[in-house]
Amino acid sequence: MVPRATNRANQISSPNGIEPSRGTRRTLPITFIAFFTCNLLSGVIVSVLVSGRLQLLTPSSAVFMIAMLQWITFGVTVAKFGLDIFIYAAVTRSDVILFDLAPFVSRFTIPAAVIIAGLSVTTFGFVNSVGCFLGIVLESVSIILIAEKTARSEYAGAAFLSFLRFPLLGAGLMVVRQPKPLILLTMLTVSSLIRALVANSLRTRLRGREKSVR
Repeated sequence: MVPRATNRANQISSPNGIEPSRGTRRTLPITFIAFFTCNLLSGVIVSVLVSGRLQLLTPSSAVFMIAMLQWITFGVTVAKFGLDIFIYAAVTRSDVILFDLAPFVSRFTIPAAVIIAGLSVTTFGFVNSVGCFLGIVLESVSIILIAEKTARSEYAGAAFLSFLRFPLLGAGLMVVRQPKPLILLTMLTVSSLIRALVANSLRTRLRGREKSVR
């Protein structure tokens, strides 16, 4: 369920007998503060969007967005199968590792997203369930790449990517006020797509300097 690794990578990522380095222990508070702050700010933005104070969403669209975000969040939790934790552990121990995520996403994330999005059809209908599927896949990839960036101690980039999604949605809502649920879901999906593309573009800079692991 995880990308295949070379013997060296297996040795690095194995928890048996390996303790986190002092550098890793020193960076844990920074990691916690960065992600706590980003998640807090994202929560504030979502709360403002759905509160109706800015009149960017109708009450029905706000309920729809909250319900869809819950489905996507649940789907991401399942579809990434803990790979973000595995990659964080491996890359923390050796930052020369660069995992090839495509096989994992195609074999595990996409099928899991199809199942969960299929279950959401009864709640959202077929068209909206397609957006749910895309959201699960895109957010899974983004979270995995954010974990990898965090493991490389690139806290500014990881924090930026963590925070990027909902400001993009808010900017879209400033242009298209009170959209219908389908338009709102499209905007949410586009914001997830932009974050995934930005995360991947930042990651590609490492290629050629890192050891690729499938």
